[in-house]
Amino acid sequence: MKVFLLTVVTLLSAFSINAQECDCPSSAPEGGEVMKTFNFGEWKEFGICGYLTVEAGDTTYTKFVLFRCGEDEVIEHWGVNISCKVERTKDALLVKEMYNLPIGTEFSTLWRPLYVHQYTFEGKEIKHTTYYDKKAAKYTPTQIAAAIKQYKELPDKVIEHHMETANMLFWATLSGSKEAEGYLKTFPDKYGPFASPFNEEWDAVNMRYEQWKNKSK
Repeated sequence: MKVFLLTVVTLLSAFSINAQECDCPSSAPEGGEVMKTFNFGEWKEFGICGYLTVEAGDTTYTKFVLFRCGEDEVIEHWGVNISCKVERTKDALLVKEMYNLPIGTEFSTLWRPLYVHQYTFEGKEIKHTTYYDKKAAKYTPTQIAAAIKQYKELPDKVIEHHMETANMLFWATLSGSKEAEGYLKTFPDKYGPFASPFNEEWDAVNMRYEQWKNKSK
């Protein structure tokens, strides 16, 4: 009987400890909560702490951190200006950074994943790899030429059309156009400094470009 009671107490204690091991890290966003956990086996569990938005059943995360349950260290963090979808495959956790990409009809923007963080366990260690989502269609030569033509016809006064064009130049650059990249790099010199809200839109485009450029080295 004593052995049985000891076993029960031990199991309850272990359960209690494990239940507390996915608290938000101390450096997580203030006010954030553990929103989801992903278990890949014993002591192989990821947690997400921060903020989420649900629209029409579609969940995106913003201003959040990824951490390993049972540890206070943050694996990676994303700020308020980046929205992500998080998916689990059989043996990997995918954090997909979402952006409005000008790849729709007549260069309309579509909400699509662009930059993907993949986390897997190799033994007890976490392996982190990043790559660009291959499903987003690149521009054709005709579309690249149209994006460059639109840039050359921009008026001097900055309007929303300028930011749309900058986004198109980014995607033309990612599609392999050195000419478009040259125009994108000098865009703020020609049209800046940008007033709000155009400065925020330009920062978002430029951030994506710098990320792509660093990844392409």
